[in-house]
Amino acid sequence: MTSGQVEARRAVAPPPRPGCGIDEPVTISAIIRPDGRKISVAASGVMRCALAKEFATWAAGDFSTILETDSRKIETIVTGSSYECRPRNRVAGAKLSEHAKGNALDIRGVKFSGGAHALVGDKASPVPEALFASACKTFATVLGPGSDSYHEDHMHIDLAPRRPGSHYCRWQMP
Repeated sequence: MTSGQVEARRAVAPPPRPGCGIDEPVTISAIIRPDGRKISVAASGVMRCALAKEFATWAAGDFSTILETDSRKIETIVTGSSYECRPRNRVAGAKLSEHAKGNALDIRGVKFSGGAHALVGDKASPVPEALFASACKTFATVLGPGSDSYHEDHMHIDLAPRRPGSHYCRWQMP
């Protein structure tokens, strides 16, 4: 299916497990910018449709605006974990992760046309702090380098249910 901002397809719901599952599972293959240019999404995995919509809107807007210049255009957004039935940080006995509900996505970085890249946690080609600040306005939770040892090489975004207007955002740029 294609909407004005995203190319996605319905996905098969993962087998049910205690506390885990996804309503309206989808995978994203590309984000469509307002100018019609497509940005591919590598390894997006399965996520809730609501998260896919929010991610696509942010990626087509602030995300690409912050990272692109006249000579540098995003070709691919490299993602990490999305749906995974597990506790937070894979710690036995911890509260269930938003990943277990398809309500979280990890972003590892971007590849630009011409071969350049920006990777979360890479001091040589860092993702700008403005990207984290923008994500924090959009998502309920944003974690990255400096938040804890589990998020040193990626940006975790999710739509965890919180009080209206409440966000949990932690990162520290090098």
